[in-house]
Amino acid sequence: MSDIIVGIFSDNQLAICWVSLTDGDTGHWVLGPRDFVSMAIFVCQVRPPHGLLAWGTSVFISLFSLSFYTLNLFNLLCGLGALGLVYMLCKQLGASQRTTLIATVFTATNFMWVYLSRTPMYDLPAAFGYTLFCYAYAVYLHKNNPRWLLLALVGVGLGTLSRFIIVIGLSGFFIAIMQFLAVYRLDKPWLLRGVTWLRRCLWHGVLVISVAALLSWPWLWVQHALYDGFLKEFMYDNFLRFLGDEKGVSRDYYGFLLITFIALIPTTPVLVAGLSKSLWQKWGKSPIAHVALAASLPCLMVFSFSGHTKLIRYIAYIFPSLLLLSAHIYTTCIDSPVYRRRMRYWYYGLLSVVAILLSVYAVQFNAEAQQSSLFVGAAIVFLVGLIGSGLFFLGQRYKSFIENPLFYLLSCCVFYLLFFTVLAIEYNHVPFLKQVHDSIEASLGS
Repeated sequence: MSDIIVGIFSDNQLAICWVSLTDGDTGHWVLGPRDFVSMAIFVCQVRPPHGLLAWGTSVFISLFSLSFYTLNLFNLLCGLGALGLVYMLCKQLGASQRTTLIATVFTATNFMWVYLSRTPMYDLPAAFGYTLFCYAYAVYLHKNNPRWLLLALVGVGLGTLSRFIIVIGLSGFFIAIMQFLAVYRLDKPWLLRGVTWLRRCLWHGVLVISVAALLSWPWLWVQHALYDGFLKEFMYDNFLRFLGDEKGVSRDYYGFLLITFIALIPTTPVLVAGLSKSLWQKWGKSPIAHVALAASLPCLMVFSFSGHTKLIRYIAYIFPSLLLLSAHIYTTCIDSPVYRRRMRYWYYGLLSVVAILLSVYAVQFNAEAQQSSLFVGAAIVFLVGLIGSGLFFLGQRYKSFIENPLFYLLSCCVFYLLFFTVLAIEYNHVPFLKQVHDSIEASLGS
């Protein structure tokens, strides 16, 4: 399958990538030193500026020894941390208890967030840091408390240790949007509002860049001292590679929109059913909506226009906020018969799209599909079960769901448990999975 990549580095070290289990970039650091200090030096010399995942993982390796599961503990911690951030923002901005709980449940049961949380790669720690920045900065604007600004800078600092220029750029977009909304409410002439907006954006932008530079100067200095072509490689790795396919031939514009539509399973219809002018009047004026849109849309738009190869992890930053927005739309609009009818239609449409995609993949990867009918069947049951649970609980039994989301949460957990159990069983003997299993074992044993 396209999810499987097996490669050999120049020093004959094996790098393994199966996106359901690990990521190819793991090969840059998993075979390096195991303790934190040595890993810090190793990352600075080998794979800057993506050190946060490696450093965090080295701490867990020191505590629990090296194993496949240890490699994902830090990544999992970042995924769980996003649940806490969603909960925190709802509480600080005065969202209802119902919205707060449902937003947390939506994030915990989202297909893509579970996928990212069990796949050790650089983007999830970066997404956590960026989300921490956005949410703390929003609370700072809401309460005018400098401690929240300090926490926001901690978040952007953590994020830039995983994805340098992406986190800086997205944070700049977020500052500009949120400050515009804040200045718009001021009782001043438009010219003075513009000056105030520009001054605040520049000041907070300088803070963001300064924190990123302060934390990143060690690996910048090491790289510049050791490698003559560092600056050229740095410019490419942090700017040019995101403007198109690395082979220079991609014209796959707007592909991230379709990816997002699928990745928001099982709550995709909850979000898209509310995207209308009439329903916007119900949910669009809330601070929750403003923060969620400002934190997610710039990333989605920039990458969609870039024409870059469609790697889902490049838009990992959008999912906590879009799931938060989904919960806000749901709790605000669920009393509307129009919204409920649209949501049900979108669920039927989502089932149709998934059926088409599964058929395409069955043809494209026919050889792999024939190796394990159990795995294929589990994948079908898994996706249909998640979507069906959403249709049943969120669409049909919405009153019961609002009163007690626990049954919906348990239903999703059953389907996740079923799929991952089948995956664990098939992983040991199905050829296209066992190949990855053997590669991982060889890598960890080296």
